[in-house]
Amino acid sequence: ELPRPKLQALGAPLGSLPLIQNSGSLAKKGFPEHFDAVVMNPPYLSTRTMDDTTADFLKKHFARSSGDLYTAFIELALSLLEDGGKLSTIVQQSFLSISRYRDFRLTLLEEGSLISCIQLGTGAFPSRPGEKVNNAILTIEKASKRKHFNYLRLEGKKAHRQVRQLGLSQHPGATIDHRTASALIANLSGQPFAFHCPPDVAALFTKHQALADCHDDFVLTNGLFTCDNKRFVKLTAELTEEERPIYVPYDKGGGAKWYHRTPHSLFWQDKGQAIRDYRVSRGQSRSLPGEAHYFQAGLTYSYIGTKGFKARLLSPGAIFDIASSAVFSRRYDLNFLLAFFNSALVVYLLSILNPTVNFQIGDLRKLPFKAPTPDLEKALAALASRAVELVTQLDMDNLSREQVAAIVAAEGLLQQQINNLIFDHYQVGSEARRIILSETWVKHSQKLNR
Repeated sequence: ELPRPKLQALGAPLGSLPLIQNSGSLAKKGFPEHFDAVVMNPPYLSTRTMDDTTADFLKKHFARSSGDLYTAFIELALSLLEDGGKLSTIVQQSFLSISRYRDFRLTLLEEGSLISCIQLGTGAFPSRPGEKVNNAILTIEKASKRKHFNYLRLEGKKAHRQVRQLGLSQHPGATIDHRTASALIANLSGQPFAFHCPPDVAALFTKHQALADCHDDFVLTNGLFTCDNKRFVKLTAELTEEERPIYVPYDKGGGAKWYHRTPHSLFWQDKGQAIRDYRVSRGQSRSLPGEAHYFQAGLTYSYIGTKGFKARLLSPGAIFDIASSAVFSRRYDLNFLLAFFNSALVVYLLSILNPTVNFQIGDLRKLPFKAPTPDLEKALAALASRAVELVTQLDMDNLSREQVAAIVAAEGLLQQQINNLIFDHYQVGSEARRIILSETWVKHSQKLNR
């Protein structure tokens, strides 16, 4: 028999959040001031989209966790627990990795101990099947110093089917020592809770300087934000003869690998004067992001990486969109960099830094970079150049299935060679290679999707 539930509706507009200021307000209504356990599925709402009153309240009273409602509720729940009390909550998985929660993650480890961390990935809520709903179940004991915790990652539909049939307790996980986990995340840039990362791979972040520190060798920049692409962007095929002189090629996202000529064009009369004026009217600056590098040869990648991370050459003579942020180099062959960014190791490192669907230019800046020898740079550049040639062949008309399959197979062999050269260069061991290459997200990234 279960006891009759004792329910309390808190009449404040912010619900239970004000309890962070005065937990005694519960006691006044006959409730305990602290609890042995809290179990919750808190609301998810970013401060970027919530009302100003709530956002301001979070910034003032939940400074460490103010980025989202669910992180504020984690802080609130921990404050209401007795020492030794337990919190179990389903949260957005992004909290485990994104930079703005770094200090809050470390605070959690200081104030308590993980009992379990279960990364559900996408598909946990059948009513929200999209890739942006990416969940984890976190269970923490307050003011405790447990030696071990359970860690589990579910990848793919097969794993989710097994869990639904048998339950999470029947799915094999890993028992991880807290000291080992702390040492691991201390090596990782931004200290994400990426407990599955092999220690020798995590150590690359401390062994080698970040791309951001190679100031003289690279430029990584965001692209143009027009404020209204419908107004300024057209398909090149739809341009009239009169329009063609005042439009320029415009790279704006898409998950192509190696090379893809953009089908879009941007209105660029008077060097984009209409775009500048419109940006100002929308509260943006008149200067355009990345403008110093428009029309230059460089690399780009899709801002939204629902199919993994894939790099490609910028379309010739193009301006690049915010959804196609770009990389330029003053020192290295672009084809070498193309091979580097499309290598399995780099793709895996990016999944550690940001396993969400949105890649930021800041994620690339954190990548550990080990300068290549001239011979290695030349070899990787040649492999990437050949991959570009193969991909351009796929745009030819009237290719048979057999021809397409042969091109895809040849590209796969080139990718393997690139992976091995980068693994060797960074001295990645055989077990770590196996883990990286078996990662579902890496497999998606390496595909041509043709």
